[in-house]
Amino acid sequence: MISSSKNAEVIKLSNYGGTEGFQKNGPEEKKQWQEILEWKNQYDQSKGLNKNAVYANKHYHTYPEIDMAKYSYNAKSNQYSDQSDQENDAYYKQNQYNDARYLRKYLKLQPSSKDEFTEGTLANKSIFFSICGAGAEQSYHYNGFEKYGEEDGKIPN
Repeated sequence: MISSSKNAEVIKLSNYGGTEGFQKNGPEEKKQWQEILEWKNQYDQSKGLNKNAVYANKHYHTYPEIDMAKYSYNAKSNQYSDQSDQENDAYYKQNQYNDARYLRKYLKLQPSSKDEFTEGTLANKSIFFSICGAGAEQSYHYNGFEKYGEEDGKIPN
């Protein structure tokens, strides 16, 4: 959370900085942050990185760049398909996270500094919940992988 005190903005984290948080004492830090962002942009441009988009499969494994000559775009499903790799279906059923045959394009959003922060936009409790041991059944569990049976010669449950 970012809040304003008498003479500085204060960044409060859940587990660092204590009740006082970390102070941001004025325009000098903002200037330094802008310089760092400019260096990062120059580095990205020197490497020729596509920093505007990222591609991901349905399990959110990301691919920074893809060979657009291999993929065709289907507007109805809103995804890019690699038809040349369909013979590896058995491999991808065992390794679903790395399946790059069907990808979606996501535009990257760059963070921006916010000068004003309103208390009304805060959630009153954490939006993420995960623990180990007792009560873990209420924690988040990813259920996106398909399960295949042995009778089909596929991987077991």
